[in-house]
Formats: sequence, structure tokens, C-alpha cells
Amino acid sequence: MMVWRLSGIWLWLSLTPLCLAYRFPNLEPISTQLETLRGLNFRKEVVAQRQNRVDFSAYVTRQLATVYPVESYDRVAEGLARLGMMAPTRNLLGQVKLLMETQAAAYYDPETDSFFVLDSAGQNPDTLASYAAHELVHALQDQHFDLMALVAEVDRDYRNGFRDEDRIMALRALVEGEANYLMTLWELNRELGSSSAEVGSQGLAITQSMSQMNLPQMLQMVRDSARHSAKRAGLDKAQLDTIGRIPGYLVHPFYAAYLKGAWFVASLRVEHGWDAVSRAYEDPPRSSEQILHPRKYFGEPEERDLPTSMRFEAPKWLKRKGWQGIDEAIHGEFYLRMWLERLEVPAKSAIAAAAGWDGDYYRAWRRTNGEVLVALSTTWDDAHEATQFTTTLRDTLTTRYGAGLKEAAPKTQNGAWRLRYECGEGLGTGLIVRHKREVFMVEGADLQTVQRLMRYLTRQPIFHVR
Repeated sequence: MMVWRLSGIWLWLSLTPLCLAYRFPNLEPISTQLETLRGLNFRKEVVAQRQNRVDFSAYVTRQLATVYPVESYDRVAEGLARLGMMAPTRNLLGQVKLLMETQAAAYYDPETDSFFVLDSAGQNPDTLASYAAHELVHALQDQHFDLMALVAEVDRDYRNGFRDEDRIMALRALVEGEANYLMTLWELNRELGSSSAEVGSQGLAITQSMSQMNLPQMLQMVRDSARHSAKRAGLDKAQLDTIGRIPGYLVHPFYAAYLKGAWFVASLRVEHGWDAVSRAYEDPPRSSEQILHPRKYFGEPEERDLPTSMRFEAPKWLKRKGWQGIDEAIHGEFYLRMWLERLEVPAKSAIAAAAGWDGDYYRAWRRTNGEVLVALSTTWDDAHEATQFTTTLRDTLTTRYGAGLKEAAPKTQNGAWRLRYECGEGLGTGLIVRHKREVFMVEGADLQTVQRLMRYLTRQPIFHVR
């Protein structure tokens, strides 16, 4: 779960060694070079400052408190753990804060029109210049496209407890992807001189290579980055071990927005030019699917592969039975792929199973006795894709429940494929239903409750987008 107001935080992924030079880079030539590369001019001067870790920690704490209800984090963690998206944790808020504080080197704050480089980010002049280039891109974006307005709708939903993680990732990938891509071009220009053709071809090759990292490779990169961050920040071994235990649900989308977003922006620029990138801020990508497969975004709006809404109101009878809502979210292709990989589906199979995504919606409820009930509705591009996801989802049950799993023989009723299973002691019953393009999963309660909620889900109207 990533929070937008901290999306301006930039983590430094290079292995550049650090030294003890203290000269902060001159921003004027960097700004001029970025203007030339991007074809946009700065409308006002950008303020840059150094910031110590104590002040940055206070900033992170304030921002987290404004973005999402602080008291909701543990409830979110309960639902996600029951779904299998992350291991149980009693301090999700602390994990988010730790991720931000240990992986950040610099960040742009659109509320103050300035950017900050953290003291622990090192003092190497070339490194600091790269930090500055990245954050100056954010300032350029903000001056032309108003970053706060771009995310106003999802920001409001977040405050109300609804997490559209899929759309948030798409927006972050646009903003961070452009900053990462332009920073790469700027660095290549610094190394190669003014050969724009060579800079462009190498920049495209670098962003494509980085975007093709799978989740295990991304995790290894995170571990390497964490070790370097620990050395810079003076973290001890216990803190470093803690970094390694930050849930993948937090870490993987954080890095993917930079790496896969850079490839999305590079592809858009190569196909349609920088003007198309600028227009993307007025008509932004709507899903991680469009980021992972840029051609699903290219073209006229009516030709795009847009997500289908699967949202549903919680049935009132659940509350009467003592079930209190604790979370609701849209996850999208990237998160579903990540979920399947976490449940030990091989990377290629997880990618294939999630690739036909067209929409999803997840809700979770809790009772005072500790029971957690989860429901997931999904729709797919066609019946074949739905079947592939269903088969993969079924294969994860043994991983999740081991010896406690008991499956009844699958049935086909009225054209719908149904599988009932027992999740083990204290974990209740589960039910998976596939009908045409839709796949539904409910689990975590007694059979009667699960069946009743499944009937409710399968009767919800679905208006498919092309």
C-alpha cells in the first residue's frame, strides 16, 4: 500500500561510491539541460535544501497521518494477511514509515514547491547532481501539470478508507517514471556529451532492461539498496534486518513505479513524442495494466483497454451478523501478479495468469472473535483468461493451507464452475466460482455465510468496458 503524498520521495538505485565532498551542485545548468531534453521551461526558480533524518522522519509522520486513517492500518493488515497478500503484521504503519525513511535519498514536496536532499544521502557531487536532476523533474511536472490536482480524486478516496491501489500505482508510475527516465537521459548526456541519438537509444535500452526485472530480482535489488542505505544512514544490523522484512506488498509496487513507469514513459515518448507525455497528465493511465503493457494506453481514449468497475456495496445483513468492514481496495494486474508469486506460483505462470485482468474489487470484514472474512471479485478479458486465473488460484490453496486444506469435488451448475474448500481449523470455508469472464472468491466464515455472500457477489451487475 503506497501513499501518494510521499510519492515524490526518490530512492537512489545506483551503486555509486560515496566520498566526503560537501559542495551542493549548481542547479542552473541542470535545469537548463532538463529544459532542453524535455522541451519545457521552468516557470519559477526551485528551492533546494538539505534535511536531516530527524526532520524527515517528522515530515513522514505528518504526511502519513493526513493520507490515510492511522487507526486503519492494522485492520488493513488483517484483511491482507487473510487473503494471503502479506504475512501477518501488527505494525503496518511502522513498516510503511520504515520503508519511506530507509529507502529515500531525496524528495520533492509539491506543497512547498521545493525539494530536499537528505543528509544521509551522501556527499558525492555527481550523486547529488543526479538527485537534483530527478527532483527538478518533479518540480517541472508540478509547475506545468499540478501534481496535487492530478491525484486529488484518489487522495480523497484514500482518506475515506477506499484504496484504489491500481490507479495510484498508475499515477505514480507516470510521475516517477518520467523523472527516472529524464534523469537517465540527463546522466547519459553528462557522460556522452550532446549526441542526442546515442543518448536516446541508450536511455531506451536501460529503461527497458530495468522494467523487465521480475519480483525476485526486484527484491534482490531492494536488499542491495537497503544495505547501502544502512551504510549511509548509520543503521545497525538489527535495523537492516528489519528492512529486509518489510512486506513485499509495500516494497514491490514502490520500486515498480520507478522502473516500469520509466519504460511506460519512454515508450510513449518514442511512439508519440514528448507532447503525448504532457497530454498524459490531463488524461492519465488508469491501471497498472496500462503501465505494464503501454500499448493498452496508446491511441485515442475510446481505443484504450480501460478497467471494468467491480465495486459493490457491503450487504447489510453482514453487519447484522457482527461483521464489521475493515478494508476495501482495487488491486489490479500488478498486485494480483505479486499475490500469486507470493503464494509460490512461478513467475512466468503468475505473469500469464494475471495478464488477462480487466477489473477487480476486494473487501474484508472482521468479527469480535477474530474471524476475518474476505471477498474478491475479478473480471477478465475473456473466458479463457478467467479459466487460466481460476486454475492458478486453485493451485495456490495447498500452499496457503497445507495439510489443513480439504477440497470438495468441483461442480458445474448453470454454466458456472464452483469449488468449495475447508481452510483448516479456525479459518472457515472457502468458495471459488467462475462464470464466463468473472471469477469470485469468498473465504473465512461458516459455509452458510460464505455461500450467501457468494450469491450476493455473483448477482451484482457488471458493465464491461471494451
